[in-house]
Parts: sequence; C-alpha cells; structure tokens
Amino acid sequence: MERPLHASARLGIAATFHLLLLWFVYNWLTFGPHYVGHSYFPRHNFLLEGAASATCLVLIFPVFWRGRPAQRAAAAVLSLVPAFLFALVVYYVIGLLFGVLP
Repeated sequence: MERPLHASARLGIAATFHLLLLWFVYNWLTFGPHYVGHSYFPRHNFLLEGAASATCLVLIFPVFWRGRPAQRAAAAVLSLVPAFLFALVVYYVIGLLFGVLP
C-alpha cells in the first residue's frame, strides 16, 4: 500500500538538502581542510554531513533509472556535492579510526 516518491518529489527533497550541504562546503572552504581534518566529534559535525549527503544520494539514485531525461540531468547535477562530501567524510572517518590523521 505504500507509494514510492515521484522523481520530482525526490529532486525537491534533495534540493532542500543542498542548502545544508552547501553550508558544510562553505565551512570547509572557509576554514580549510586543515581545520576539518583536525576537528573532533564534538566540535565538527562531519557525521551529520555524511548522513545528510548519504540521504541525498539515496533519494537521487532512483531518479537515474526511472526519471525522464531532464530529471536525470537534474539528478546528475544534484549528486555532485553530496558525492564529494560523502567521500570527504569517509576519508576523515577512516583517518580518525586508524590514526592516520594527526
């Protein structure tokens, strides 16, 4: 009985997530990667950054299979920032777990 979200609704929700993700990118560009790399759990919310970018990617990926060409193009544009931030978060989590980052 559950209905899946339409492609336009998925793109709208992902676009609103971009407001949060762009704020994270702005902080990363303002303070630099040195600040982000030396931040710890209480001071930097990179886990929230990873969760928001992962949610955005999960919402966007079904549009690639079932969306129209214009929706697929919008999904490709909307997946760039979350993919970058998710890769950055994975890098820092692995670095903190294995002690690679100082």
